[in-house]
Amino acid sequence: MKKLLSVLLVLLLAVSLFAQGASETAKTTTSTNDSPLVQAAKAEGELVVYGSCEEEYLAAACAKFEELYGIKTVYQRLSTGEVQAKIEEEKGNPSADVWFGGTTDPYNVLAAEGFLESYKAENAKHITKPVYMDSEGRWYGIYTGILGIMYNKDEVARLGVKVPTDFADLTDPQYKGLIWTSNYNTAGTAKLIINTV
Repeated sequence: MKKLLSVLLVLLLAVSLFAQGASETAKTTTSTNDSPLVQAAKAEGELVVYGSCEEEYLAAACAKFEELYGIKTVYQRLSTGEVQAKIEEEKGNPSADVWFGGTTDPYNVLAAEGFLESYKAENAKHITKPVYMDSEGRWYGIYTGILGIMYNKDEVARLGVKVPTDFADLTDPQYKGLIWTSNYNTAGTAKLIINTV
């Protein structure tokens, strides 16, 4: 049951949060509240969410979902890579219903492995480019982010190194031992950096 609910409920969550205007939110809530999957989730009594976005955003999304659908909602904040590993370890018997947020690479891997269900989201019409959703409806983007390089201008001046302007610049030996990022084995953003480079 949880696998089947995962994509639908994450999409209902996104629908609830990103509907345009109060009247559209009301229409979306009314039309999805009667769906068999929402009724099944209510019967189960609790929605468990793995969240890979910022915790403040995750908490607000879960609270809004609970308010709109009357389903008790709890979440666990994990990096995208940690959620991917957890879902793969659970091998089709997930302990969560929904995966919300994070980078797309792990979603694509799990979709290819058959862990995500297809669903036609009512609010997908608001997604502006096909790159922001899976072609088979197994995931939909809920936000975009910027992948870039940050540096401490005081340290750059103190060390006498050039300011990097591109990821390729980071291969210069002057930066050896000076580059930091999260662990690419667990963090989706770090994996995205490696894939981008």
